[in-house]
Parts: sequence; C-alpha cells; structure tokens
Amino acid sequence: MSRTLFLRVSPGEVWAALAEEGALEGLRILRSFAAGEAGGIYLGRVVALRPELPAALIEIGLDRPGFLDARDADPRRGLSGLTEGAALILELIKEPRADKAAGLRVLRANDPRRGAAEAAARSLSPPARLDAPLSPVVAALRAFLGLGLDRILIDDRAGFAEARACLAARAEPSPRLELYSGSEPLFEEAGLAGAIDALLQPQLALACGGTLHIEATHAASLIDVDSGKAPALAANLEAAREAARQIRLRNLGGPIVIDFVGMRNAANRAKVLSAFKDALAADPEKIDLLGWTRLGHVELTRRRREASLAEVLLEPAPGGPLRKTAITLALEALRAAAREARAHPGRALMLAAHPAVIAALTSAEGQGARAMLEASLGRPLALAAEARLPREAFDIRAA
Repeated sequence: MSRTLFLRVSPGEVWAALAEEGALEGLRILRSFAAGEAGGIYLGRVVALRPELPAALIEIGLDRPGFLDARDADPRRGLSGLTEGAALILELIKEPRADKAAGLRVLRANDPRRGAAEAAARSLSPPARLDAPLSPVVAALRAFLGLGLDRILIDDRAGFAEARACLAARAEPSPRLELYSGSEPLFEEAGLAGAIDALLQPQLALACGGTLHIEATHAASLIDVDSGKAPALAANLEAAREAARQIRLRNLGGPIVIDFVGMRNAANRAKVLSAFKDALAADPEKIDLLGWTRLGHVELTRRRREASLAEVLLEPAPGGPLRKTAITLALEALRAAAREARAHPGRALMLAAHPAVIAALTSAEGQGARAMLEASLGRPLALAAEARLPREAFDIRAA
C-alpha cells in the first residue's frame, strides 16, 4: 500500500497527515512554542514529596511542577532516598495538559542519552532543559518515519530544506521527498481536508447509516454507537473498526468506554470484540483492552503521552460547546496571510480579526509565530482588532 506523509508548514506550527491509499490514517500537530514535549530531557529539582500518592513534585521550568510517580522514580525503591531540593535527570513522558501536570520518569542508567545528559547537567543548575528541542518539521518526521513511508510532500521551501537535511543524516533508506508548489492548499489538494475537519466534530456518520458520538470528559473518553436502521451486529462491527481509527486519529488517551448497540448473543459480542481488537492493532500506542463490562460496555486504556487533538485545538465556550481556541484561530489567520503574501509578493498586508484573536497574536505564543511570518516576508504584518468580526472570521487586506 502507498503511504504518503503530507507536511503543511505555516508560521508557528506544522500539521503532519499520514495517508494510506488516499485515506487519512495519522495526524499530528506540532507547534513551535509548545513547552514540555514528550521525550525531552530535563534537570529537575524536587520541590515536594507526596508519600500518600506516592509521588514527588519536580520543578523543571514549566508553568507548574511535573509529577514523578514513585514507580517512575525507581521501580524497586520508589521514593526512598529522595529529599526535597535534590536534583534529578528526568525524561518527560506525558506532556502537560490544561488540568494535568507533566508526567516525568527518572532517566535510566542504561538510556543512551544518559551520558550526554550528565555532561550537560554538570554546568547547569535545576531547573534546566538538557537536550535541544526538536523543530516541528523534524519532530513530525521522527513521529512517522518508522511507518513505512513511500513519499513525503511538504509545502514550504525552508521546511523542505530542513527535512532534506534530516533525511540525509539517517542511515536507513529514506522515502522520496518532494516540495509541493500547487495553488490549492496542500490538504485540500490531497483530499484530506474534510477528513481532518471531521475529527473536531462530536458526531461521525457511519456508512451503514449509524452514528458514532464521541465525547471527552475529565474521567474518560466516551463513545456511543447509534445503529440507525442497521442491524445491531453490522453496525457494531463497522463501529468497532471506525472507533479504533478515531481513537488513534484524535489521540484519545487514558480510560475509554464504548457503548455498542446492545446484543444478547454472546457469539456476536465476541465477534465485535475481536474486530475491535484487530482494528486497535494498527495503533502505535500501548493499549490495554479490558473487554466487556457487566453493563454491556467495552473498556480500554490507551497510553497518554500527548494532549488529544481536541485539547490542542479546542476549548469550552462559555455556556456552550467546544470551540477553537484564540491561538488556534490566530495561527489559521497567519496561515491565510502567508498564502495571500505568496499570491501578492511585495504588498504590505493588514490582518483584521476579533479582539481575542489579535490578543493571541500579541501574546508570547503568537508573537513568535507572527515574527516567523514577518521574517519570511521581510516586512511587518499590521494588526487591527475589529469587534464587528465574528470570533472565527478574519480579513486580510492591503495595509
């Protein structure tokens, strides 16, 4: 099967979409301003011991201390020997989320990165980052290169050069790298835009006429199957395959509960569970499939290393459903401004948007992304806050 990785590069972020025979099979969003990405190595300081958990809180330089479970401190000794103020070399294994601290693990003595980390730590005081963060382009490549790619298509010249250098440094044969220069946006040209947009919706139509309803709560992610007019077994078999795919694409983690259409026949329940297990086999993350509960649900846990797609892009609207965050809208506006600048080189541009979006562009996160665009244009991008514009709308005009 043909596997292509599409890299859409824009100021402040890279969207990486994996397609197999034209169908979306993987998605990652990597932002240049993201702090505390999984795999990073830190010199941390113990700020509190919580033996009742048991765990330790570790300052590593993020907005709040990271969480070190006793089992990740030392599988045998736990927190024994740790004292407040002690310095530790740690790997970040779970990225921080809106309501959760970063998850940490003491870097093992047999880890090949240990020697370099110890050398770097000698000249630093905690908290400090000991390794260089990966650029979004390189991080995207590393996330997908082991998945049997045939081709990589990227829509940015600077990103193309970076990707070429990354591939040249590999000992293994690399997939074909191409620069996309079409007039249509990359994901639209590849036929992936609709499938990507659908990942942000709480409902997904099934071919059989049924529907998947997907909702993330603080306790767990819930997936409900509505069969429509389809027979229960047929709807559940299709839902099992699609639920596994949606879990992977939406990057749902932690406890997940699926409410399939009720079936009394034990053989049919076994068929659905088997189909679901087979579909989950394509997921690179660690999954524990717990099986049917007494209430007739299927339960599983999926290792959570990164924020889900919804957590990256969305936030609760006041008194309403989820909506795109202001920084997500700001980056969309910068991407549109970059396209307009390519279409009209030399023209000075003004970006008019809702005040919340303009505020995001002047925040620490947005300023870096805007500076990237202005550096590529060789001129500033004027901003105008216009309350008349809807929150998700913007206008790009001559300055």
